[in-house]
This record gives sequence, structure tokens and C-alpha cells, in this order.
Amino acid sequence: MEKPVKIKDLEELKNLAEKDVEVFIQLNYGLRSYKGISYDRKSDKWSIFNYIDDTEQNINTEELPVCTNLIKALKSGALFVY
Repeated sequence: MEKPVKIKDLEELKNLAEKDVEVFIQLNYGLRSYKGISYDRKSDKWSIFNYIDDTEQNINTEELPVCTNLIKALKSGALFVY
């Protein structure tokens, strides 16, 4: 199994998500929250699939900190990709 790599910032996440990416947020006690993410730079729109509850979100970058925990995970160093 590959070692997970920490995503450093929003720009890196945007670059990864332009080609669709699966990431996870490291939670307490070793648990992980997996997400499938795609990003369209032209429209500044994100499509986020939350595997934990099979929900999908379609939002813009401005809504990320309000509608998701991705920015919080980035800031705390808890967002990873394989």
C-alpha cells in the first residue's frame, strides 16, 4: 500500500482535483473520512462526494470553509491523498 501524502494547501488540492482525486481527512482515533473531489478551475466549482454518507456537494471555493471541513483539515494538516 502506498504511503499517504499530506496536501499542503488549497492550490495543491485544486491541482489534484482538476483530474479527480480521492482524499481522506484524518480524524480522531485513526478514523478517516474519504471523499472524491473534482474541481473545475474555469467555473471555480467543486464537486465533492462524501463516501461516509453517499452525499454529494456542488459548491464554489468561497463556500468551502462553510459547507465542508476541507479548509479546516488543510489548516490542521489532516488532509491526505494516496
